[in-house]
Amino acid sequence: MLKEDGQFLKGPTSSIEPPVARRVRARLIAEGHVEQVPRPIMPAHSPTPAPIRSTPYPVPAPPGKRWDATEPFIAFKQPPPPPATPAEIAEAERLVRAARAEQRALLASQQAARDAGREEQKALRAARVILDANRKARLAGAKKEALQVAAGAFARRRQEEVDAIAKRRQEDIEKHAASIELGKPRAAEVAARIEEIARKGRARADRESAERDERGHRRRVNSAPPVPAISDEQARRNARRAIVARSDTRWTFHGISKQEREKWIHAGLRDDQAHIPAMCRAFGSRGWTVTPDHLKVVLLNGRTVRQEFEAGSNIVQVMDQLSPIRKRDFTGYYDTSLTGVIAVLRDFIPEKFTSNAAFPLNLEATGVPEIADYLLLLTRPSQDERTIDTFNRERRASEHNSRPGQRNPDRPGPAVKLYSEAHGVFRDPVLTRELLTNLPRHVLNRRLPFTNIINDALRDRQFYYLSPAATLTVEDDIDHRIPIPEDYELPSTTGFALLSKTDGRPGGRILLWSHGARELTAALLSIADIRAGLLEHPPVAAAEVGSVQGESGDQALALVAAIARAMRRPPSSDTTDRPIPAQRPHKAAPPGRPLRSPANDEDGPSDHVSLIYAPGETHEREPSKRSGRKAEKRWIVRRHLRLQFYPSSGERHPVWIEAHQSGAADGRLWLGDRVKVPRKGLTS
Repeated sequence: MLKEDGQFLKGPTSSIEPPVARRVRARLIAEGHVEQVPRPIMPAHSPTPAPIRSTPYPVPAPPGKRWDATEPFIAFKQPPPPPATPAEIAEAERLVRAARAEQRALLASQQAARDAGREEQKALRAARVILDANRKARLAGAKKEALQVAAGAFARRRQEEVDAIAKRRQEDIEKHAASIELGKPRAAEVAARIEEIARKGRARADRESAERDERGHRRRVNSAPPVPAISDEQARRNARRAIVARSDTRWTFHGISKQEREKWIHAGLRDDQAHIPAMCRAFGSRGWTVTPDHLKVVLLNGRTVRQEFEAGSNIVQVMDQLSPIRKRDFTGYYDTSLTGVIAVLRDFIPEKFTSNAAFPLNLEATGVPEIADYLLLLTRPSQDERTIDTFNRERRASEHNSRPGQRNPDRPGPAVKLYSEAHGVFRDPVLTRELLTNLPRHVLNRRLPFTNIINDALRDRQFYYLSPAATLTVEDDIDHRIPIPEDYELPSTTGFALLSKTDGRPGGRILLWSHGARELTAALLSIADIRAGLLEHPPVAAAEVGSVQGESGDQALALVAAIARAMRRPPSSDTTDRPIPAQRPHKAAPPGRPLRSPANDEDGPSDHVSLIYAPGETHEREPSKRSGRKAEKRWIVRRHLRLQFYPSSGERHPVWIEAHQSGAADGRLWLGDRVKVPRKGLTS
């Protein structure tokens, strides 16, 4: 059942012996068939024990073979080695100690050799440093000696050159003096010759000038046609012709088909004039457009339609000249988007609205609102004038955006775009800007500052009346050295003041002012001029706050500054019982409240200004609507941009507003993001 080497004949071998195998092995050992493997004796406290043969290990079972409990089990395949004797152990320890001692001696000798090498290297480096220092010292001394020698040689050479130059200059001076003495007779001859040549030249020039004048006189006598003077309109037309008369072959870009293109070319149009049919297609309606059949029609000025286009006229001007010939109003069927630019494209000044309102006869304080309403009605701009004003704003915005570094430089407004397309310029910012520099005079000169200042003055309905004595006081107080006042120094930001008639001003005057964005705008009108119809273009003056106008300053600005100065000056002592001049009210008078009568300044001294506030007609609000809001708290307004209105130009420009506090002056500061402002009660 067992092999000779003590292994199983078959079955698995494992390090975990079953109970049956342990009992069989114990019985075999007891009977003496198998010797018991003794435990190896390990040397005590030995750091490096001597190698000992490994004990027998169990033979692993073949893969896939399971253990069979019926088979006997033998754990070892060979007998263990004999144990080491104490003599062997002592010998091994002695050998180990000897080897360690030898190793320590070897390491000590190696360290000594390395230390000796380091000392030798240090000595060599010190010797090199000493040699380098000696070499540098010798080189520095040699260089210093060489520099001294070179400096001495250079100084000697420089001194020699200076001496040579001085000697040459002395020789030149002596030669020049000798030549002057010898050349005096020759110089006199040369001067005489030059004078003779100059005399002959003057005589020849006079003779040629006389002959030229005689030829010009003969040419004028022969009735040669004079050179015609070019008018401003003709010069502007020449400029437009130079802009529009260009090469444009983008027929497909303008949406013109091949058949339509052949019709235009057959009618006499060149292949590089695609902008002409493009503007004809863009303007007009169906059945009322300029077609190829119209190119050869002779207009009233003797030119054909094609020649008028080539001369620089726009499509609207051509249609206006073509209408009486074809008995057809081309421009009367324009789309609503095109009618706004018609007034700008034509060369005549648009007519103003006529008003039949009569001038108010009441020139006292109670009649100030009626005068203001009449003036607003009289200066109301027409639709064409508003269109021209809008076009000018777009033009200035386009010029501002076309500067370097600005965004969207090629995006004009709709009115400017229609104006350029009417001249045949499509999506070309360069030609558009050139067209805008050759606008008609009535477009360039069209400004609405007076209408703007009237609208501003009547926006808050702040009406004032100055009695004759107060008017004389303000006029005597005019000083052009007074700086332009701030808005808080005036009785109100905007104002409409009636100055009573005086000895020098019969009929009285009207003073308008508007204060905003660090600028004061003012205008002065004469009631006599208003009645005579001379209110076409009254002067409007504007100045920055704090500036001084001087002796040549505007009269309206000086009057406003004098009023502000009079408002700051307290009344004299003998008028303590007189009422204090009314300041700007905080709310409008309720409906039905009678107007205050002016103070009787003629009886007392006229050392102060009597300002009367006359509110306009107020309308009752519906019960469902609120009358406003009243703030009870203070809050912080963050930095922001505001479109500030400028009355002098009628435009709005962005103004940077710094962070500030707003709300009630004595309210609690609210630090939240939102502030609730309760509304006032309902009005009766």
